[in-house]
Amino acid sequence: MARDIEGIRKLIPLRYPYLMIDRVQREEEGLVVAVKNVTINEPFFQGHFPEPLQAVMPGTLILEAMGSDRCLPPRQRRARGRLPCWCR
Repeated sequence: MARDIEGIRKLIPLRYPYLMIDRVQREEEGLVVAVKNVTINEPFFQGHFPEPLQAVMPGTLILEAMGSDRCLPPRQRRARGRLPCWCR
């Protein structure tokens, strides 16, 4: 099941700049494939690596995007009204 940004916003409470998912391509039991569109105009690229080095998205933001995708609960947990969290 694919989701656009509005479908994602209905499921998780994160908003810009913390919402690091733009689209869900696939959602199955135990698997979510999500996309974050990144362009060179993103503010985190400014000064992260000086010219002529290639621009790289900071690792902490990559991890944040991965965590955002984990906030999309599998269908079985949504049905029971539960959301996952990153606590142990």
